[in-house]
Amino acid sequence: RGLGQQVEGTTVFPCHMAFSAAINRDNKDDIRLLRQAINAISSEAVYTGINTLLIPVLDININPDNPIICTRSFGDNPYVVSWFGKEFIKGIQNKGLIACGKHFPGHGGTEIDSHKALPVIRKSINKLERCELIPFKEAIDSGVEMIMVGHLSIPAIDDLLPASLSKRVVTKILRKRLCFNGLILSDALTMDAVSKRFTPLEGPAIYGWDDIDPVRKSVSNGVDKISIPYKKDGVKAPSFLTGFTEKETAVLAVDAGIDILLHPEDVDTTAEGILEAIEDRRIPSSRIDASVKRILKVKNRLRFEKSSVDFRSNRRISESITQRSITLVKENGSILPIHKILNIPLIIVDDDMMKDTGSTLKRYFKRSALIEENAQRALESEYERKINSLHFEAKLQLKEKSYKIAVIVLFSKIAAGKGSSGMNEVLITKTKEIIKNCLVSIVVSFGSPYLLRHFTDADVLVAAYEPTEEVQESVINCIRGKVPFKGRLPVAL
Repeated sequence: RGLGQQVEGTTVFPCHMAFSAAINRDNKDDIRLLRQAINAISSEAVYTGINTLLIPVLDININPDNPIICTRSFGDNPYVVSWFGKEFIKGIQNKGLIACGKHFPGHGGTEIDSHKALPVIRKSINKLERCELIPFKEAIDSGVEMIMVGHLSIPAIDDLLPASLSKRVVTKILRKRLCFNGLILSDALTMDAVSKRFTPLEGPAIYGWDDIDPVRKSVSNGVDKISIPYKKDGVKAPSFLTGFTEKETAVLAVDAGIDILLHPEDVDTTAEGILEAIEDRRIPSSRIDASVKRILKVKNRLRFEKSSVDFRSNRRISESITQRSITLVKENGSILPIHKILNIPLIIVDDDMMKDTGSTLKRYFKRSALIEENAQRALESEYERKINSLHFEAKLQLKEKSYKIAVIVLFSKIAAGKGSSGMNEVLITKTKEIIKNCLVSIVVSFGSPYLLRHFTDADVLVAAYEPTEEVQESVINCIRGKVPFKGRLPVAL
């Protein structure tokens, strides 16, 4: 999403899924706009002295309930993801920067956020090659210089270690089988998938594997591991990180073939662990030398042609892609456009209780109502009480056919550690009741487009892929007919 995510004064660009929705791969003008955007993102990085961009995300979002990838992906088609990935890699590296494809071997089919726990992929290498690995193969063929390995358990390949610590995944598959000669980066070592310490029973319980008999096994380099020799419905349970220290995690990652350890909890402790492993000959010095040579090779290639940046032009490019991304998913009859929306009720359903939710939209509607999700989902009675009150600032009455038309907007945020990209069932039920009580209902999702699959009875469904002010303005422009809907849905609902 550009430097605007992190650096004040720079440009915020749309998420990957919005790019995919906005850009027609068969349209030369669209491709030109895409390349202008990638050039703008890269130019701002050069301007601020950044030499590596941890994009593109090459995960294929094949799980609608994926809590962490979702709109960070270009979509659910491996060839579409590959095409956009190659465009980003080419554009970034043509500016002299390093592009990094992530999260190998694919985080898009998971149902757990690796910031919170270790996701499990129950696929064989052959099945991965027919889907998840396609964008990574294409990226390697396109010359990507860095690939990030995710903290993902793949029992069919390694039933003891997550991919980021597994020599079978990093060296045998990525380095040798896929012939990748560039830099291999781990995902952040502070993430709970590898940093959280579970007892022998806590870890499996999180994943629904009960009644197990843990057995401690030796992994490698003198590091032991709790193994779970248990099957459920014919599927072998994955192992879990139950006893790795910070040093052990670093040693296993380096031994697996990782060149760069991202965001260790403590740099000094991590370095000490690696040095001790070298001195004890658990890691050969040749392994370190190989990584150093690869790092120096890429560093020597880096070149910066620093020049001034037209931030105003970059914002226009970003706004153009945002406007093009707004997607009309469904329309019964000819309801849109609606030129006068001031007196139409606006009902805001907020999954995250974000600050100033819908503040931009509210400027266009005289009456608005806010339905929030209780932060403590376990407190259902309190949650029900809160929803029943509805916070109807305009005292809207939700009686049968209480109003002719309403605009219902759904806000959800894709964020590390949140653990979900969807909506609570109580919110879904309440929203369905509101739709039922409208003669005409317009439902707009700001964030995950998958939210719309719950509300197919609505007369109009619109997908916007982020909750930003710019996106809210773009949706209003489309509803009022100031600009046409141009977006195409990048995923199946």
